[in-house]
Amino acid sequence: MKHVFPSLFILLLFSCKKDQYDNASGEKNISLPAYTETGKGSFAFLMDTTIFTIYGAHRETSALFPATWVKNTAITGYNMSASTHRPAFTVGGKLSVIRQNTIIKQYEAILSFTPDLASPLKTYKLSGFLQSPFSGSFYVQKQFENGGYSGVFLIANDNNPVILELLKFDTVNRICSGRFSGTLHDAYGSLSDSVSIKDGRFDVRIPK
Repeated sequence: MKHVFPSLFILLLFSCKKDQYDNASGEKNISLPAYTETGKGSFAFLMDTTIFTIYGAHRETSALFPATWVKNTAITGYNMSASTHRPAFTVGGKLSVIRQNTIIKQYEAILSFTPDLASPLKTYKLSGFLQSPFSGSFYVQKQFENGGYSGVFLIANDNNPVILELLKFDTVNRICSGRFSGTLHDAYGSLSDSVSIKDGRFDVRIPK
């Protein structure tokens, strides 16, 4: 029994040293993925001239073991019992640039909308918040290393909504794809503090 705790300490120490993550050198190679309709798990757009796409990894913590880096992937949610404040479909993801375990840049983007199941392939207006007459919402937020959020919170404006064109909504093969564009505004600033969203596209699986 006396050997258990030293062994556990050595294991934890080894894990801390081994779990090093650095993808900063690859940031210069980030590009917009091609638009597809195969459920490949892409979600990307241009913020002015800055590319957002799912990239890098984020930290997950445990009560017993050191934090580990987990690869960023597309986040999706599908809720058939949607309401005005609870859209049926959500797609999101993170872009994380890490240098020697330190987050240099990290953005999270979430797009939500309620498809018209009778005729889903149409355009939808996305505002900053879920409220009538809009069909969903879209926001981008900058994050700190500790998982908290900075003051950069960009949302669609009710008077100038982001426009989503849903091009594929296949519930049999579970594929949802579309394009979007518009303008996001600083939620804590003036309407003049804005960024242009261009060439938005996503191609994800509809969850079971």
